[in-house]
Amino acid sequence: MDTTSSSAGREPLDDSLVALRNNVYGKVESAPRPATLGRNFAESGWKVRKSSITDYEIECGWAAIEFACDGEVAVISFAGVVEPNRVPELIAVLSGMGAFSTIELYGSDGRTLLRRYTS
Repeated sequence: MDTTSSSAGREPLDDSLVALRNNVYGKVESAPRPATLGRNFAESGWKVRKSSITDYEIECGWAAIEFACDGEVAVISFAGVVEPNRVPELIAVLSGMGAFSTIELYGSDGRTLLRRYTS
């Protein structure tokens, strides 16, 4: 699946974020199947690319995240980079899918936990 459905998904990742190491990690519990998760992000305007049998890379102008699933389990882990002040928007997209998520945002050093979010 390599889909773009709106202008939000057509925006490449902002150059200021490209150089950052991963700053966001999390788990999505009660997640839809990986293919459904990918389709839901595409329908929300994200660029989506299937990166393996069960994994998906999603991207928009303010985030690039890889969702990894061990088969068809109900918990999907993810890691990537996100503009820190836009984490609530990521949570809103996941919540809109009926998924419960835990997200940890780290500082630029990759070690300092700045905030933990749960939905």
